[in-house]
Amino acid sequence: MPYAHGIEENDVVRFTRPVGEWPAGMGGTVVNTWRDEVMVEIVEHPSGYTLDVIDVPVDSVVVTIPQGIPAVA
Repeated sequence: MPYAHGIEENDVVRFTRPVGEWPAGMGGTVVNTWRDEVMVEIVEHPSGYTLDVIDVPVDSVVVTIPQGIPAVA
């Protein structure tokens, strides 16, 4: 069952405010979801190397490309 925030695994998100060392406007792919946070993988393009995997409050991201796979709690 998806969480109320509607963000799901594999959605592409953008940060609406700075998160840690990452500026607003940066983003990545959701790899896990929780009630109040999502885990986002930030990848360097075009190499595809993972730069960081961070937990981000759901109120600090917006979905830019929905590709969601419902998370299993």
